[in-house]
Amino acid sequence: MYYNRIEKIFKYSKELGADHVEVMIQKSRGEDVSCRNGSIETINKKDSLHTGIRILKNSKQIIISTSDISDLSLKETMEKGMEVVKFVDEDPYCGLGDCFSNTYSLPYLDCYDFSQPRTEDLIERVKIMENVAFRTSGITNIENCSAGWNQTLSIITNTKGFFLSFPVSNHFNSLSIVSGESEDAQTDSDKNVKVYLEDLYSPEDFSSKVTNMAIKKLNPRKIKSQRIPVIFHPRAGKIILRYFTQLINGVNIVQEGKSYLQGHLGKQIFSSAINIIDDPHLIRGLRSLPVDFEGSLCKKKMVVESGVLKSWLLDLRSSRKIKMQSTGNAKRSINDIPRPYPTNFYIAGGFIPKEDLFKLVKKAFYVTDLMGSGFDKITGNYSEGAKGFWIENGEIAYPINKVAIAGNFKEMFQNIVVANDLYFEYDINTPTFLIEEMILSGTD
Repeated sequence: MYYNRIEKIFKYSKELGADHVEVMIQKSRGEDVSCRNGSIETINKKDSLHTGIRILKNSKQIIISTSDISDLSLKETMEKGMEVVKFVDEDPYCGLGDCFSNTYSLPYLDCYDFSQPRTEDLIERVKIMENVAFRTSGITNIENCSAGWNQTLSIITNTKGFFLSFPVSNHFNSLSIVSGESEDAQTDSDKNVKVYLEDLYSPEDFSSKVTNMAIKKLNPRKIKSQRIPVIFHPRAGKIILRYFTQLINGVNIVQEGKSYLQGHLGKQIFSSAINIIDDPHLIRGLRSLPVDFEGSLCKKKMVVESGVLKSWLLDLRSSRKIKMQSTGNAKRSINDIPRPYPTNFYIAGGFIPKEDLFKLVKKAFYVTDLMGSGFDKITGNYSEGAKGFWIENGEIAYPINKVAIAGNFKEMFQNIVVANDLYFEYDINTPTFLIEEMILSGTD
């Protein structure tokens, strides 16, 4: 069915005078269940099929999409697209690739789990998570408790000969818990996502993990503004690293004044102990790909090696604009053109156990949650609301919240010490890490 549709789109594009077309077909199915106070709140099932078409004509491009699979709809969609593309601005850097990776030698990434949990199984998981939480003294409410699965087949092909068919899956548990009452109430939220169902935390263990953190946050104290070492929990650290991916993204690198790291390729930007990797071939990785969505070879690469910036994240368009090779980081959705994205992106673990990292400083702020967004790509200035714990003499002393941390990435990156506790929990991952000094704004 899919191949017949592709052939018809190629046929219509030739008849209508397109230079080239790229077709993306996505077949998705899945289910998620949520509960509240012991009762099932929602059961959502999905089974969708969408087609996105990129039309290229005279150095111009547009994206059109449809969920109607009839021949008439496909032809009308193509006709509409060919009319619209006439009025789009020219882009000399757009276009398909000329050399494609050999699809017969692609790595096996083990990114598809055939498991489709029954509705009854999902209901049981959410009820277990909720029961574990409510059995804990101090838990007063559950804002979200859900579980689900998704399976997606993406087919991408174009009139220059590229073809990729790549199925992926994920299973998840999600929980948001409230501890305490009224103005003293605290929250903790987390989501456990894995490619394979068997790799998920058990619902009991996951609920206990989130519940325990919510309880630990009770009775926070006020803290005065000061300069202080800051230690980042991995779920807070991934937000800092995600900001870094914006600085090296080709979309920002090719535009003047969009990233302070422009011109820094090959220069020292982190402390010499820091290595940052982008690995599209991570087995069972949440963002693993055999090749990128433009057919460019993607491989594990050192983005930062011994503190030195070694690579941007580029697609074909951005690489052409700065006269470099694509780094194989192009992805696209049904409704958008390809753009560069990180794959499985992480800071390599260091050699210091987390406990010893805490002992490196007499006092520190241990950040578990970040709120808001206060990052300037042009200057590197950073400021964000935070919650966490006060560290004294290498031990957690008490929780603190309603504070903000601030610094500048240029200095922060030069003063990082990483622990050895890297675990692939998300699409972007870090070990616990220490920034030797930041500004903490508290209650003066």
